[in-house]
Amino acid sequence: MFKDRLLRGALAGIIASLFMIAWNLFSYYILHFVKITWLESLSQLVLGQPPKNILDFFAAFGSLIIWNGFLGGIFVSFIIPERSGNYLGRAVGFGYIIWFILYSLGTLYKIETLHIVSPVTVFSNWIAMIIYGIVLGWITKWWDTHEA
Repeated sequence: MFKDRLLRGALAGIIASLFMIAWNLFSYYILHFVKITWLESLSQLVLGQPPKNILDFFAAFGSLIIWNGFLGGIFVSFIIPERSGNYLGRAVGFGYIIWFILYSLGTLYKIETLHIVSPVTVFSNWIAMIIYGIVLGWITKWWDTHEA
């Protein structure tokens, strides 16, 4: 379908981010684990404030989709050489590294939505990044095997 591997990686990252957002919102609204959603955190990073209206929400959502598409492109370009093995393990490791870097930057620069969070929120966001990695690895492997 898509011949360009970088485009496939970006699309896989976007699809995986939708699953990650779904888990995060499920954890926030249904399970009440998360005190701050990814969209609120991204709004704080991008706009410098939590979302106050629907335009802020869409800016945060668009930023999250673009960022995760970019991460998907990086994943297929540098982490997974073409048709190599162990997609899932590398993708989960990649998701964990991204999660760690985001929380480290939040602590370093004292971003309030990433700096002061409960351990349950951190654990739930960790699960969200694991879901991102699993979906990213599965979609990338599926596209690579069907392209061959």
